[in-house]
Amino acid sequence: MFRGFLPARGAARRQRLKSLERESRTLVIYESPHRVRETLEDCVAAFGEARAATVVREATKLHETTYAVRCSSY
Repeated sequence: MFRGFLPARGAARRQRLKSLERESRTLVIYESPHRVRETLEDCVAAFGEARAATVVREATKLHETTYAVRCSSY
């Protein structure tokens, strides 16, 4: 399910993620490079450590990089 960009402010971002906590489909979220860590931490708080996450840099471009991350390592 494509969700685009989340709110930049922490409280609003956490509220949006909380509204998605029961969503079982794959979520596609865009995030700026300087907020990735905070957003992943907020995702763990909203979805729990059992939810898998993948981070993709430069999606659909020549130098695309994909990282499978474990929630406990954020």
